[in-house]
Amino acid sequence: MKRIDSGDVEFLDDVTARLPGGSLIGQLIEMDGKCADVQTFIKGYTQGPSFLIGETGSILEYSNRIGNHAIGPRFTWDSGGNLREERVDDFSDGTVRLLRTWDDQGVLVYSETKSPQHLFVAPDTGENQFRPWRDVPANPDAPGVGGYIEAPLMRNLVFGDLIAYEGDSYTGEAIRVLESGATELHTFVEGLEDGPF
Repeated sequence: MKRIDSGDVEFLDDVTARLPGGSLIGQLIEMDGKCADVQTFIKGYTQGPSFLIGETGSILEYSNRIGNHAIGPRFTWDSGGNLREERVDDFSDGTVRLLRTWDDQGVLVYSETKSPQHLFVAPDTGENQFRPWRDVPANPDAPGVGGYIEAPLMRNLVFGDLIAYEGDSYTGEAIRVLESGATELHTFVEGLEDGPF
């Protein structure tokens, strides 16, 4: 993945950037004081991992973005590397689907989970049901696969020279549920594993 300084690109708007001679595919790095703000662009549009790296090299914020929206979980750490917040927004109804915060000692001090305000019809059963966070509808300007930004299961990805999902090189997150019940999450950009896991 190419990493490009923000001064070397032309911004068409907040979420679209071009290099001389073509669309930007890569990670744009913008210095914000002593921190580095890294955003992935695919075909000139903000899509994929976005993170903030502190002056010591530790990650301070992470999310996958489509345009101006964080899709799926968004994480925040303090400068010591301690997880402080996890949040999932649902853009279809404006709810915060998941919000958890931790104190300085790493103790979970707040946890709230909300169901969507509007049930949806499951395509396989035809029943009304609650939507899991990984199927939260995306920004309407960039609807993603089938109108949703998915976090598919790792077993549904096709591994080869490039990692594919539903016939295309995959950009986004994929999950594996471990025997312990814990969830392992991997990040992919244009068919290659790239980003936090």
